[in-house]
Formats: sequence, structure tokens, C-alpha cells
Amino acid sequence: MATRNRDNRSFRELISSEDNRRKLRKQLGPENDQPLPPKLAAFAVELQEELERREQEWAEETAAALVPSNVPHLFSPSVSVRTEPPDQTRSVDTAEAAVEELLNCTKRGPKWNLALRVCIAVIADKDGS
Repeated sequence: MATRNRDNRSFRELISSEDNRRKLRKQLGPENDQPLPPKLAAFAVELQEELERREQEWAEETAAALVPSNVPHLFSPSVSVRTEPPDQTRSVDTAEAAVEELLNCTKRGPKWNLALRVCIAVIADKDGS
């Protein structure tokens, strides 16, 4: 049991990095003519299936965040968003309007990033309700 947990942890660490996945795709790709040992071939198939599953999950999450909703996601009370030109603010009462304003901003930093993530989470209904 301990070996399986260690193998699973090693597997997760291996596929967690995009660089590692890219290297594995290159090494295990169809352009390599060298036959793989059976255990390594089985591991490669398992790795590819896990990679495809995670990519599908990511694509579904991203698509869910981008699906337009007919019902606006309201802020109560309204929130202030800094707009261009600088030193101006706009009071917005929907997450969609806030995203529009945030995407027009040229000055982007940690607060901008957090605000955009919150708006996207609200639009995607990931607020836990």
C-alpha cells in the first residue's frame, strides 16, 4: 500500500509540470521507433490517459467560466472600479460590467488579478452557493 501511494505521488509530481509533460510527449511520441518495455508502455498509456482527463477537466472548467449567462450576477451594494483615464471610478452592480471595466484597464497588478478572478468565479457560480 505504501508503495502504491508513493507511486501515485511520484506520478502526480511527474505530470504536474508542463515542462515534464512536454518532455514525456516528445520521448513517448509516435516518432520514436524504439519499442518500450511492457511496464513502461503501460505507464505511458496511463500517463497519457491521466493527462487527457486533466486537460478535459481544465477545458470544461474554462468553458463553464466563459459561458454567457442570461441572468446578470449582481453585486449588492455596487462596487467601485477604477477606469481609464486614471483617477476615475465607475460604480458597477454586475460582475459582467466589472469584468468589462477590468479588461479595459492598462495598469494590471495583484489587486486587478484578484478582482478579475472574483468576477469570473461569480459569473461561473463558483461562490459555493
